[in-house]
Amino acid sequence: MNSRKTQQGFTLMELMIVVGIMAILAMAAIPVYQGYLATTRGNTHFQNYDEARRFIAGECAKVAAGGTATPIVTTLNNNGEKQAPGNEDQPAFIIGARADALPGQVAIDGLNGGVVDPGNDVTVSLGTQPARGASVTQYPGHQDPDMPQDSTIICASS
Repeated sequence: MNSRKTQQGFTLMELMIVVGIMAILAMAAIPVYQGYLATTRGNTHFQNYDEARRFIAGECAKVAAGGTATPIVTTLNNNGEKQAPGNEDQPAFIIGARADALPGQVAIDGLNGGVVDPGNDVTVSLGTQPARGASVTQYPGHQDPDMPQDSTIICASS
C-alpha cells in the first residue's frame, strides 16, 4: 500500500496572491468611500440649513398668529443630540453670525433670547466653510465656488 499524505491548506504563494489582490481592491475602494462620506456630510449640512429655514418660517407664522415661541436652536439641536456633520463634537445649529459657525454648522442670527420675535428678520446661513471633508461642489444646488447665500426670514408682526 502506497500511503502518501495529501496536501491540505494553502501554500504561502497562494496566500500572498490573495493578500495582494485584497490590497489592490482596498486601494480602489477607500477613495470612493471617502468621497461618499464627503458627499453625505455636504448633503446633511445643506439639509440642516433647509430644516432651519423651514422651522423658523413656521415659528414666525405661529408667533404672528398669537402662539408661544419655541426655543429655536435647542429644538433644532434636539436638546444637544444633533451634531454638525464632520465636526461631531459641535452642535449642528448655533446662535450667531455666519462667521461664528464652524465647519458643518448652521448659524442663526436675529433671534431674541433664542426665539423668534415678530418684526425681526432672522438670518440662516451655512457658515463660511463646508462640512469637514466636503467641498462646496458636493452641496446640492451650488451655483458658484462660494457657499450658498444666507436666507433671511421676515417675521411679520401680527
